[in-house]
Parts: sequence; C-alpha cells; structure tokens
Amino acid sequence: MLEDSRKNIWIGCFGGGINLVRPATGKDLQFIHSGNQLPFYPHADFSKVRCLAETAEGIIMVGTTKGLVCFSSTFQTPDQIRFYTHIRDPNDASSLSNNNVIYIYTTRKREVYISTLGGGVNKIVSSPLTPDQMTFKSYSKKSGLPFDWVLSTIEDAKGNLWFISENTLSKFNPRTEQFDNYSRDFLKHKSFYSEALPVINSQGELFIGTSTGFMELPIAQLRKSQYVPPIVLTNIKILNDSRPIPCNDLSEFTLTPRQRNITVEFAALDYVNPENIRYAYKLNGVDSDWNYVGRKRSANYINLPHGTYNLLIKSTNSDGVWTDNTYTLTIHVTPKFRETVWAWMLYTFILTLFIVTVVYILFYIYRLRHRVNVEQQIANIKLHFFTDISHELRTPLTLINGPVTEVLQNEELSSKAKEYLGIVQKNTERMLRLVNQILDFRKIQNKKMKLLVEETDIVAWLPTVVEHFKVIAEEKNIDLKIETGCNRSLLWIDTDKFEKIFFNLLSNAFKYTPNDKAILLKIESAEDSVYISVIDQGEGISENKLETIFQRFETIIHRNMLEPSSGIGLSLVKELVAIHHGDISVSSEIGKGSRFTVRMLKGKAHFMQDKQTEFILSDMSEAVITPLDNEVTNASEEENEEKLSILIVEDNLELRRFLADILSKEYHIIEAGNGQEGYEQAQQAYPCIILSDVMMPVMDGLDMVKAIKGNREICHIPIVLLSAKSSLDDRIKGLEYGIDDYLTKPFSTNYLKARITSLLKQRKLLQENYRLTLLSNQPMPGSLDLSPSSPQVIPYDQNFIEQVMNIIEENMSNSELTIDEIANAVAMGRTAFYKKVKAVIGISPINLISEIRIKRAIQLFDGGEPNIAQVAFMTGFNDPKYFSRCFKKQTGVTPSQYKEQKG
Repeated sequence: MLEDSRKNIWIGCFGGGINLVRPATGKDLQFIHSGNQLPFYPHADFSKVRCLAETAEGIIMVGTTKGLVCFSSTFQTPDQIRFYTHIRDPNDASSLSNNNVIYIYTTRKREVYISTLGGGVNKIVSSPLTPDQMTFKSYSKKSGLPFDWVLSTIEDAKGNLWFISENTLSKFNPRTEQFDNYSRDFLKHKSFYSEALPVINSQGELFIGTSTGFMELPIAQLRKSQYVPPIVLTNIKILNDSRPIPCNDLSEFTLTPRQRNITVEFAALDYVNPENIRYAYKLNGVDSDWNYVGRKRSANYINLPHGTYNLLIKSTNSDGVWTDNTYTLTIHVTPKFRETVWAWMLYTFILTLFIVTVVYILFYIYRLRHRVNVEQQIANIKLHFFTDISHELRTPLTLINGPVTEVLQNEELSSKAKEYLGIVQKNTERMLRLVNQILDFRKIQNKKMKLLVEETDIVAWLPTVVEHFKVIAEEKNIDLKIETGCNRSLLWIDTDKFEKIFFNLLSNAFKYTPNDKAILLKIESAEDSVYISVIDQGEGISENKLETIFQRFETIIHRNMLEPSSGIGLSLVKELVAIHHGDISVSSEIGKGSRFTVRMLKGKAHFMQDKQTEFILSDMSEAVITPLDNEVTNASEEENEEKLSILIVEDNLELRRFLADILSKEYHIIEAGNGQEGYEQAQQAYPCIILSDVMMPVMDGLDMVKAIKGNREICHIPIVLLSAKSSLDDRIKGLEYGIDDYLTKPFSTNYLKARITSLLKQRKLLQENYRLTLLSNQPMPGSLDLSPSSPQVIPYDQNFIEQVMNIIEENMSNSELTIDEIANAVAMGRTAFYKKVKAVIGISPINLISEIRIKRAIQLFDGGEPNIAQVAFMTGFNDPKYFSRCFKKQTGVTPSQYKEQKG
C-alpha cells in the first residue's frame, strides 16, 4: 500500500495488479483498476505486484514478478495514466539485472535502489529521472554481494545501505561501492531473514524480521577481526605425484624439463572459523589477474613453458576480511633441449645446410635443364624445318591433285592416260601422307594430337595397309605374308594413326630386307590384348642400337647412302602407339632379322579418361563419308536468274586461277591476292560467298575474317577457309572467328562445290525463315520476330534488321519515308543498305516496308479499328485503294473481307 504525494492511495495485489482507492457515496470506497478506469495498465504480464514506491520526482514505481512498471503521479483522470515497463535485456548491461522486483528503496540523497530475487541490487542512474527512460547499474556477487537474492534495503545514519538476504547481512558504502558482509555464523544467529521491512531506531539499532521472530543488531558496534593469518604450503604435486615439503617457508623450487604439470596446496592458519576463509592466487607470467577460488586450497597449472614464475597466494581471515598475507613461491622450469640456445644454433646450422643443399640441387637441375633445352632447341629447329617444308609442299600437291581429279572425272581419256593419271593421283596421296607424318610428329611434340577412335576389325583392316606394299614386294621378290590366329579381332583405334604406324614399320622392313627374303605380319590375340608383329629377315640391329632406336633422329644403319633416313619414323611410331595406350618392343639378331611387336589393349575403357580422345561410331563415319564421295549437288539445277558471285582470296596465282576455272561455269568469280584486297573487294562487290586461304601476305585470312565480321555491312557473307593446317585445333580456331567451314589442302573439288551449294542453300532457307516470320503473327522458334515492338537480345544481323524495323515503326504513318532516310539512319549508303537487306531478308527494302505496314494494319484490325481509310493513313498509305491492293497482294483477301472473317 502507498500514499503518493497527491494523497492518492494505491494498493498492489499479488495477481490483481494495482488499485487506486477513491471515496464513493456514503461510506463505500471505489477501487479503480485495469478492469475499469485504468485501461492502459499492462495487467496481462504485470499483475503480481510485490511493492510500491514513489520517487522525489513524483514517479510511482510498481515492482512485480515480471519487471518494473512506472508512471507519473500527476494526472487529471485515471484513464489518462500512461504506464511504462522496464525489464531485463540480456544484450543491454544498463537494463534491469532481474525482472523479479521485491523491494524499492529511496535514500536521503534521492537515490533509488531496487532489490531483486536473483539479480542483486539495481541502482537507477539515469538523469533526469523520467518514467519512460531509465538506466540501471547492478550490484551482484561479482561486485561483492554474497548472494543475488536481496529481500530488503535500509539506510543508516552514516549513509551506508544495509542489504538483507536470507542468511547474510551486507553493508554497502555508496561512495566507495564496497561491501562488508556479515554471515549468520558471524552474528551467531541461526534463523533465516524474512521479507519483513527492516527498521533502524534512534539509537542506531537495526531490527530485522526472521523466521523465528525479529533480531536486534547494534550495527555501530559490529566489528570484524583484523587478524592476518599466515599462509603455509601443505603439499606439492608434480605430474600428479606428491613430494615432501622440506619446510613451511619454502620460497622456490625447480622443475625438470619433463615436470611441466604442477599442483600446489596451501592453507591459512586461522582456527576460529576456518570454513569462512576464502583464497586467491595468481601466477605471474601466466595469469593476468587474481583467481578467486573460494574455499579451494590448491592451484593447478598444466604444461608450463620454460622460465621463472612467481606464484602469489593470499586469503581472508575467518571473518572474511582480505588481509595482506601474500605468500610468494618462485618456480623455475628448466627448458628442454629443443628450447635451449644450443638447440637453436643447431637448428640454424641444419637449416643453412639444407638451404645450401637445395640451392646446389636446383643449380644442378638448372644446368641439366639448360642442356636439355639446348638439345630440344636443336630438335625443334629440325622439326621446324621439316614442318615449313611440309607446309610449302601442300599447295603444289593441291595443284597436282585437283587438276588430275578434274581431268579423270570430267574428261574423256584413253585407258593408258587414265592409268598414268591414276598413278599420279595415287602417289600424290602417298606423298601427302608422308607430309602429314612430319606434321603429326610436330603435333605430338606440342601435345595437340587428338585421337578419333572407332571400333575396327584389325584382322580385316590390316590387309588394306599391306596392299600398298604388294608392288615393292614383287619388285624385290620378297615373300610378304599375313598370319592371324583368329578370324576376327576388334580394337578401338584411330585408323589414320594406326595406318601410319604400320606404314613406317613395313617401310623399314622393306628398306633393310634384301631381295629374295620374307616379311611376316603376325596378329596374335590374348585375353585383354592384341599383339601385332612385323617380322623381317633383314640385316638385324646391333645391341647398342636397340636401346636408342626409338629416339628422335636415331637411324638404324648407314649402309645405303641412296636411301637416307630422317630418323623420326620409329620415334613417331612409338609416340602414336603411346597415345593409343599401347606399347612397342623390338628384338633383333644380326644377320637373321628383326621383330617389332605392337601391343594394344582390348576395349575402350583405357580411353575414357583421355581428354585428347573422341569416339566415332562406324555407322556415323559411313554416313559422313558417303556424301563426300558419291553425292555431288549440281548448283546449276537451282540456278537463279543471274549468276551468284564468289570471291576467291588466294595468294598462289595457279591455285586461284584453278579455283576460278572450276567454279566459273556456275558463279561469277571475283579474285583477290591477299587478305587486304579480299576485304576491299568484299566491301565493293558484296559477294554471296568468300573462299579464302589462311597464310597470305599483307593481311592473313583470319585477320580478314575478323575485319569482315566486324563490318556491319558485310558481316552476313558466308566464309570458307582453305588452309594447309589440318589439325582439329586449327579448325576450331577458325570456327571461333566466325567462319562457316574449314577445308584442308589438298581438298576434293567435288566436295568444295557441294559445300558451296549447301551454304548458299542454307542462306536461302534463312531468308525464307525471316520472310515466313515477317508474314506470320507468331515468331518461329529460334528466329527473329519481325513484329513491331517486343525487342529481344539477338545476333548482329538480326540486330540490324530490328534496328531497321524500329525506324520503320517510328515512321509508320509517314507516307514520305524513303529508302535513303532509312539508310542514313543506320549509317549506310543506299547501295550497301539495299544489298544488306536483300542478303539477310531476301526481299528489297521497299517490299520490307510494305509488308511491315500491312502487318501493322492487320494488328489494328485485330484490335478493333473499324475504319479502313483510317488504318491506311495510320500505316503510311495516302490512297486507301492502293492500300487495299497491297493488303490483298500480301494476305490474299481485301481489308473488308479480312474484317468479315474476323467477325
């Protein structure tokens, strides 16, 4: 119950909140609470009231089990009172330490202390004090209170505060914020203190309610003992083993390198109330502050580093007063050998020796690498020379093979002439294989050789290789045989690379086998492997040569200066066998002959993790080869009203004229001698397709491709590259530049014609695709939507068409729109613009404008526009009759008929 400064009576109920008592008519009393005229009181959470108090500022505080409720005592009517709650926030140190408020006390200095059950005492420190904004400073066991459960508070004549808990009386000095605690044992009283309010009379005696009555304390006469008990060591445990203490005043001792764990036990000699003695210790160099351990009488440290430490021990007396009785024990920890200076000197010496050794080894490796690099550079120079010669040979071979193929297929020749030209063609292909062998070795060296493996019957396939050596076998009267131990043996191989392996092995066998001898090709099948041996009856190989025979530029013998050897054949064979995940071995005997055996693994599991391998299915291979050999599309069957133009860019005059000659019957030919001329001719003539070499002076083929693809006027022209570089990487590089096809020299003229026809057909289909898209209401999948609006992210040519369409759409109602205006808007000349639109769409710009406007008219009709003349003017037609004719030409019906159909 509380009477505030305005004479209002407040009653707190444990479960009913607060009540304001007002007199009613007669002798009755009116109770105002949250159920009637106190609507804002938080009754749901703060109904259990423990105490009421008013501060000097006129703030009424309600202590509940869920926190503190505050409100101002100044109000006109009860229903205007605004209540503010304050509860504990674990993340805010300035909030209440506990929500269970049991007592609120205001000192003579108007300081407010709030006692809680579980959070110690809270002092309100906010200034000015308002009911909505309060901050608190808490005092708990960490501050010196013996318990956090404080029942009540009272102030004595000297300004000290006395906090009463269940079994302890604490004196608090607000100036020094120090606690002096008195236990029941010290006061020689066994009863527990109650929640009854304490009282101090005029004589300074404190009256406290207890569980058995009340207790009277002359607080001015309370004195604690000032006795300083000495501290002695009772035991020392090293590695958990006790050791005897020589004397009580032991001041220092030493631990060996193995004795890093220590426990020191101690005691303070005060026999009055020894159970009240508290201890603290600190090890300088390890602990930054004192360790207060209560009644525990031991200090434990584990794995102490080497060095010297001082263990400090202090205690209270039996009345709990901390005294100046610090005991110091010096502990010396002997270092282990690895922690001594000698050890570090040894470590430094070993590290230095290691560094010197590593530097010497690295220098030695550097010298070896330098030597290997020099040898590698010499080998690279040889290979580079061979590679350059091979590239130079490809163009002459093309000029030989191309005309010969044309003559054999298109000219009437005598049987003798066909026989001779067939020999020329066969040996041209043979020479090409030899040139490719040199280039393949270069690819293997640069790790760019790729395998295209397919499942092949080796028993049926090898005779096709042996067939090439029938003529030389007859000339030298050598008995050439194939011996197989099975009817069929399947291997996953790259037939092109495998052919090169056995061409080399059989070539060497014939080279070093005398006349009238025998050569045997033997196939043996094992459980998981196939062994293929080339056995000859030649001169044999010396034992010292067997170890280096597969090394690069190593030759077997030098008996015939007319048959020199480059020394890369067997090295290439070994590399090709290795990339097939096989191996090759050789055995030989002088005068009797040699045996080269290739072992190949069955199945294809060994190729699965090889990134340089691609698998080819046999039926797919046949499907690819058949059209190249048998199907030649005649371009003249689909000849347009005028010849289409082809630009040939080739620095070799003979090859350029040959290409022009075989293509001039179907196409108009434009020629250029280098990439720069080709780029200029493309800008001037706008050819339908471009054939270009790669390696040319002034500007090479790839630079020309980049220039053309970067020019918006001619970027649509298809480009086919003709190159002596035949690797898959070179083809991929060309395709990445934006070319449409990549043909390697020498190439089939029939295939070239078929490829040109195919590309032009694709261009025609693309134009028709654009046209169909333009005439339809819905865009076709994968194509550009030429309907007005709805832009999308599209390729370069499609972006050009969309730009043109945007211009047309912006000028949809402009009947004076001309082609020159659109060309200027896209920064192109009239001729270039006309040819660009014609090449991409397949219709002229005039027809494009007309079709776009008709399509807009259809959109307007579909949207409900009834007036035909109005639609004609909105789409740029000055004459409705002309509009009707154009509409019927494109849609097949008149505007009126279209509207009737749409109904």
